[in-house]
Amino acid sequence: MTQLRRTPVRLPSDSAGSPRLPSRAADTAGQRNLGKLYLPYLVFALFNVGTYLAFLYGPFAWPIRNAGLMSGLLTAFFVFYTAGYVFGAQRQVGRPGREVTDWVVRHLGVLLLVGVLVFAASIYVYTGEFFWNTARIFGDQQENYYDTLRYGETSSSLLNAPFVLLKIVLQPLITLGLIYATMNFRRLKPWEKGALLAVYLFWVLFSVFRGTDKEIFDIAVIFLTATAVNYYRSLTGRVSLAQLARSLLFVTLAVVTLVGFLSVFSQRKLTRTGGQTNICVIEAGVCARGTDTPLGYVYGLTVAYATHGYYGMSLALQEPFNTTFPFGNAPALKPLSDAVMGEEYLEHSYPNKIDRRGWDNGVRWSTAYTSWASDISFWLVPFVMFLVGLVTALSWKDAVLNESLLATAVFSFMTTMSLFLSANNQVGIALDSLSAFIVITLVWLVTRTYRLRLRGH
Repeated sequence: MTQLRRTPVRLPSDSAGSPRLPSRAADTAGQRNLGKLYLPYLVFALFNVGTYLAFLYGPFAWPIRNAGLMSGLLTAFFVFYTAGYVFGAQRQVGRPGREVTDWVVRHLGVLLLVGVLVFAASIYVYTGEFFWNTARIFGDQQENYYDTLRYGETSSSLLNAPFVLLKIVLQPLITLGLIYATMNFRRLKPWEKGALLAVYLFWVLFSVFRGTDKEIFDIAVIFLTATAVNYYRSLTGRVSLAQLARSLLFVTLAVVTLVGFLSVFSQRKLTRTGGQTNICVIEAGVCARGTDTPLGYVYGLTVAYATHGYYGMSLALQEPFNTTFPFGNAPALKPLSDAVMGEEYLEHSYPNKIDRRGWDNGVRWSTAYTSWASDISFWLVPFVMFLVGLVTALSWKDAVLNESLLATAVFSFMTTMSLFLSANNQVGIALDSLSAFIVITLVWLVTRTYRLRLRGH
């Protein structure tokens, strides 16, 4: 049976039997390397400040009327995130959650095979296509995108509903298995390496067949965060040729992943629009400047993708507040809201209000802040940002200093959330990813303090 027991203060041992540093000593060692502790904060600051500056001064001339109010609120969000991150960086590291890690290791092969089957089946369940039709799907992304929309409107829910529930249950386990296998690739058996690569492949194909970018971005973040945690665990504080080589390898992997993502993203958008290089946001009546060259097109498309949510937020700030608590913060909660509160309840959310003004929330974004504000108002969102900063710091610290698999998974989710703040609540778009985030985070928080005894452990 599963039991929780308070962890006594003692010196844990590593796999070789040597005593490990207690949490206070580990914290002291970690404080010596501020670069290690504050790397995620630096990424957050550069990315989110950069996206807002690109919104204000980039290739689009957005017709915003409340730039001062927006800038003030975003500054408050940044300050509260900073306070939460600093507070979390000063906390003691938690327990590593070895029980869960050991369970994942014992069942790793099964988890990877389940991941392959689930994502291969997802392609058919969500799109009506078999994965061996990949060549045709890549050939015409525009037709594929609209075919997927039509299939979703006409397909039977008899198969969809049970499969969605199954995927919700399995997604947390698949995520943990995928992250562990990625971080320990060299130690995997040959067939496990093949299964891991197959999970990545079918996850990406699932996104391609659906005509969306969410899953491709999710898998890129999982890979990069797992690699980053692995790399920073290896740092000893001393500069050596081996460390420099690892740093170069990590930077190269990050750049290649980013360039690959932008290339696939741009190619899919270009084919979806029939080869037109004009980038216009019709709802706002603006078009990007200088998109007639390949580099200009990629730049304009990236800026449009990463920043147009701020315009949606500016529209939402002009609307009155009517709470949709607790369902308005995540699109994935709409079916539950409809069943509990009625289909009219979420009409009061900010995204739906600006949708009625012409900002289509089916294809346009309005930032994660706007989704959270639908439940609690914009004036309380700074406290949400404090929690985001706190959980990000704690999970990064536990992942790097205490080698916690659960914390690594939570940090991956928090990275996705942070990189999509200017767009939407990315973690809350689909029920499977939202359930994985909630379940893994709750188990991580419990195991930071308590010893979790699993059946058969």
